[in-house]
Amino acid sequence: MSSIRTRVRAGEMLEGAWLNPASRTSSETTSRSGFDWVLFDLDHGFGDSNDLLHQPEAIEASPAVGVVRVPGVDGLTFKSALDHGPAGLMIPNIAMAAVS
Repeated sequence: MSSIRTRVRAGEMLEGAWLNPASRTSSETTSRSGFDWVLFDLDHGFGDSNDLLHQPEAIEASPAVGVVRVPGVDGLTFKSALDHGPAGLMIPNIAMAAVS
């Protein structure tokens, strides 16, 4: 299967779901429901970086890839989220934040 980046660049429409509950069960169930990606929401969701330990693992057997929405613009947060192996990050408020 092509990577999500290749598919986006080719103009393919991808479908996904935002996961506000930070549960392994909801992550696994949603990822097996035909979505191309699932988003683990550390910004508005109920989870935190500890919950992120189990969510990517829960979707490994599905065709969906994981994306993490981080709570803000912070290099340490980016690195921590990427350590869990998502396909990408969603970074909020990037136009308003000063990136150092």
